Amino acid sequence: MKRKTLTFLIAFTVYSILYFIILLVVENDYNLESKLIQCLFFGVGMGIFETFLRSLLIKSLKK
Repeated sequence: MKRKTLTFLIAFTVYSILYFIILLVVENDYNLESKLIQCLFFGVGMGIFETFLRSLLIKSLKK
């Protein structure tokens, strides 16, 4: 359980920061609060993907 929590937190942080940088470069019409909310939702989604779905995909493809 500790490993999954750590995986989620690392994925959440990395993907949120990367998405925020992309939004800063590409999008100019959103305010900072809107960008932060978008980054948080994207980070949560990708954190869940990295923690749960990616391991299931790898296991099913190895069969």
